[in-house]
Amino acid sequence: MSDLDKRHELCSGIFFDTYGEYYDDLREFHQHLPTLLKPGGIYSFFNGLCGSNAFFHVVYCHLVSLELENLGYSTQLIPLPVKDCLGEQVWEGVKQRYWQLDTYYLPVCQSVEDPE
Repeated sequence: MSDLDKRHELCSGIFFDTYGEYYDDLREFHQHLPTLLKPGGIYSFFNGLCGSNAFFHVVYCHLVSLELENLGYSTQLIPLPVKDCLGEQVWEGVKQRYWQLDTYYLPVCQSVEDPE
């Protein structure tokens, strides 16, 4: 199978739902992106990295951006205000909130190489 045929089998977009995963699982998945994502394709993931601590969340955002950059991907983190989106009643009976910050940063990643 030629490289061109293989590209037609690659994904144009991937969203990885990482809720409940460890950072090492996310890092391992990122290693497979070049074999899964078409050049120019878009990759994103649930960015719940340390979603209860603003300082460490920013650290994780920078860390994942740098690691993806080393794999040849640019990462844009789009801030989305979520503070007033969910009322307290949504969390009734939930033992641990998976998101407690005022802003969610949506990662949008693309290869830094131009598609052929």
